[in-house]
Amino acid sequence: MPASPLGARGAGLDSLGRAFRDQGRAMQSWSSEHLTIDALDDAELPGLRLRWLGRCTERFPQRTIGPYLRSAVVEAQSRGVTLGLDFRRLDSLNSSTISTLMHVLREAQGKSVRQVLFFDVARVWQRSTRDALLALTDGNPLLEIRG
Repeated sequence: MPASPLGARGAGLDSLGRAFRDQGRAMQSWSSEHLTIDALDDAELPGLRLRWLGRCTERFPQRTIGPYLRSAVVEAQSRGVTLGLDFRRLDSLNSSTISTLMHVLREAQGKSVRQVLFFDVARVWQRSTRDALLALTDGNPLLEIRG
């Protein structure tokens, strides 16, 4: 069963064991049967990086992943930081999730939240997904795609 928008599984930790924290509260990770999204403090952005791991096969991502991503947008907005979505360790992403992702990215733009998407273009499916999302960067200075 998916976690709540702020997660019930526990804080996402980076390689040094740091969670994305502000005033003692951490943005929680999210997980389902085949997918984990870890929330990490990222000094490179600086901001909140959501690292996607596994396979994204959600049938109704607008009901499952969507609320979690929207909560991350609100977190990033309230803290005035960049929101990073890191797909490089993701094995697959279905088209339903891409649609949900596009809606959330537009919402983030409307809230003036800077977003950075990370792809591994050596993976054919990730390159194709990146190419499809590049259209969202036209006229959107808040969205950057790396990879």
